[in-house]
Amino acid sequence: MEATAVQTLPVALRALVEALPEVYQPIYGYEQLSSSRTSTSPRMRALLDTVELLSNALGRKLRILDLGSAQGYAAFCLAAHGHHVTGIEFLDLNVAVAEAIAAEHEDHDVSFVLGDVSDAESLVDIASYDVVVALSIFHHLIHRDGHDSVASLIGRISAIVPHAFFELALAEEPLYWAEALPKAPRSTIASYGYARQLVLSATHLSDVQRPLFFCSQHYVIVAGELHRFHRWSSKSHAQGNEVQSMAMRYFMVEGGVTKAAARLHESLPESIFVSLREDLRREAHVLKALERAGVAAPALLDFAESPDETVLTRTAFPGELVSELNGSLTVAERQLITTAVLKDLATLESHGLYHSDLRLWNVVFDRARGQAHLIDHGSVRTKPIDVVQPHDAYLSLVVFATALWSVSDDQPGGDLPRSLAVDAAELPAQVAELIVSLLSHKRDGRVFADLVTVWEKCKSSSSDELWPAVPISWDWLRASHGLSASLKRELSDAWRLAEELRDHLEIASDGWRDAREETKQAVADSEQRHSLAARELRAALGELDAMRLTLSWRLTGPIRLVRRLSKSFVGDI
Repeated sequence: MEATAVQTLPVALRALVEALPEVYQPIYGYEQLSSSRTSTSPRMRALLDTVELLSNALGRKLRILDLGSAQGYAAFCLAAHGHHVTGIEFLDLNVAVAEAIAAEHEDHDVSFVLGDVSDAESLVDIASYDVVVALSIFHHLIHRDGHDSVASLIGRISAIVPHAFFELALAEEPLYWAEALPKAPRSTIASYGYARQLVLSATHLSDVQRPLFFCSQHYVIVAGELHRFHRWSSKSHAQGNEVQSMAMRYFMVEGGVTKAAARLHESLPESIFVSLREDLRREAHVLKALERAGVAAPALLDFAESPDETVLTRTAFPGELVSELNGSLTVAERQLITTAVLKDLATLESHGLYHSDLRLWNVVFDRARGQAHLIDHGSVRTKPIDVVQPHDAYLSLVVFATALWSVSDDQPGGDLPRSLAVDAAELPAQVAELIVSLLSHKRDGRVFADLVTVWEKCKSSSSDELWPAVPISWDWLRASHGLSASLKRELSDAWRLAEELRDHLEIASDGWRDAREETKQAVADSEQRHSLAARELRAALGELDAMRLTLSWRLTGPIRLVRRLSKSFVGDI
């Protein structure tokens, strides 16, 4: 705020404001004197609007704790909407300004506490608040106390206060404290299950825009409204990839699921992050296309992106993942699941689409209704491929059916190609017939549609045959399994070679360290000898200078001169 603007404040308040080391936010009640970051700015509007959504969801006004409240502008704006607000501020001059403003607005339920934000737990009763607000304060604490200390503080708060609004400074900002900040700002607030970026806004310090996050342990934002989630997970299923859990979070809402991809950890590979976001984009596109085509599929409820995240919310089929039920399924239930999966694959096939990640954990089964559905439409492609080696959607059906009917775990295929490693006797004849039909079928775009017919016949068949005649196409499957085994051996050999190379490198490194130490010692010895020789030379020169000053040296000078001349004369002859 400019000095000329400060002069227009009431005398008592003006004196307090002029005593401040810096005025970096509007003075509440005098917003006309400030040009930015007022209650009408996108930043404050996002904060106030989302607070109102939360208040409506809870059906009451909120108790809000403002950490690092400065001159109290955000606290007063929130209190103006009827919420109870407590600000904690470490600078007594800021508190004096805030209390002077509070005296002008006695209808605002707001108060201020002098103290350090890191001591908030001892300054107020944290458990009495619904929401924590911290706008551009944590970077100061990170610079002073370290990132782990601040993340731990937020972790303790998040276990007690269910909702929060955090504006975070970024490591890209050209300021002294930026070096201490994490490259992934969400890692600081990761103890809150849900974190949604509301808006980006620049500050008076630089043009780098800071994100404002809404964080919650209970609610997600869907199409501008709050929806309560009853649980969340960093994995979509028990066998989910650990690396993916560094970016993904899944929130189970009533009748649906919200999937959020964001950079939650410093060490997340960029390629993984890009791939996960692309999967969500594809899922949104496929769900819209299937809806237009009249194909039964989950309904897309919301899709949103920012530079930092991609979020999708869709409806969900009722039931549990087959991967979690497999050990308890009856024969009749396995038949229902097989039928449903084949029909879903055939429906996709009729539209030129194929599921590239057919796994037990991508099928939901509702026992009460006896219904199963293929899920994860982000894996739908226009070619019959699979996401891992050997990239074959038809082989995936073989592996899927084998895992389902032999009551075994499905294969992720992340480390090795998926293969069929099961004894034929473990499968019922009808399943064997289905697999044989698949292997002998020409890949003509009607594979799954024809398999539905084959399966319906197989289910009604009373044949006692354990394993039907295997066509020549079975060699392809055996070859795939052989390729998998071969690749596994090659991978094992590669690991062994890597271990040997590591051992050699360690030995070489040890030798290099020894040689370096020997060289250092030799240099030290040489320097020591040089120093000793230098001292001896200086001593000899000193003695010579002393001798030249003696009486005997001066008296024998003529003799030394005659001797030099005689030597010269003899040399000339």
